[in-house]
Amino acid sequence: DEMIKDFYPNKALHALRGQRVWLIGGNGYIAKRIIEYSDALNIELIVTSRDHRLGSVVLDLMDTPSFDFKQIKHGDFILHAAAISSPDLCSDPASDAFEVNVNGASKFLQGAIARGARVIFFSSDTVYGDQPGCLQETAECYPVGRYAEMKASIEALFLGLKNFKSIRLSYVYSDNDKFTKYLADCAANNTDAMVFDALSRSVIHREDVVFGILNLMSKWGQTSESVINFGGPECLSRLDLAKAYSAALLTQLKIKESEPPEGFFDNRPRVINLQSDILKSLLERSPLSVTKALEVHQINLLEVR
Repeated sequence: DEMIKDFYPNKALHALRGQRVWLIGGNGYIAKRIIEYSDALNIELIVTSRDHRLGSVVLDLMDTPSFDFKQIKHGDFILHAAAISSPDLCSDPASDAFEVNVNGASKFLQGAIARGARVIFFSSDTVYGDQPGCLQETAECYPVGRYAEMKASIEALFLGLKNFKSIRLSYVYSDNDKFTKYLADCAANNTDAMVFDALSRSVIHREDVVFGILNLMSKWGQTSESVINFGGPECLSRLDLAKAYSAALLTQLKIKESEPPEGFFDNRPRVINLQSDILKSLLERSPLSVTKALEVHQINLLEVR
């Protein structure tokens, strides 16, 4: 589609041809999209998982010492997307979240960087906490919740190393995220979509995230910054996002405002408004607004249920 090519030019991505890229946590929402692009990009993508059923190389972050680091070559890229990401689960002391997100991740990244690999760490906008105004990468961090604290602790260990960059992800949407599927299902079944308005993020389309990551790899030597905010141009609540879908595609959607569950904000900031000139430079344009993203991708939400 010519419109899509206009927004996702691949000229800069030719530099990745033949590049070895490790994808740690290949079963995730963003990771799956990177896998789909790997053949077209002609990169050597090495996907890891805790067992052979999900990936080509076994890596158990609960048992990092068993991993053979000799498999990693100098100049390889490491996309570290693996994490226990539920804020509520991370706050449960009985979960394995700290062992996976901090102990296992730090040991693996230390070993990978020692082998000369270049790391892109998937962090979170929650490391900023609740702060007013637009937050550039230079903003102070005040993590809210154990998940945010875990991400911030990894950054504290590695930021400043030339082979480590952290991307702080906001809410990532597409035709394949849970909330979008929920809205599509409500529209198709003529049921009310129960949506709350109390949490706002700089929502960013998954394609912008994926191409931002790919361009970061291809422009690694020209990107001196070690932290990059991955957020869109609009700070929207879930209610705002539902209304945008309703106006653009799901005209039959019925939306009813609801309240978030009790204790929901114990582990989550209410508002995080990201901005990034670095991401604009990587994409060679501004991230897409929700309206433009829906226009560009022409998502048929009634088929994604």
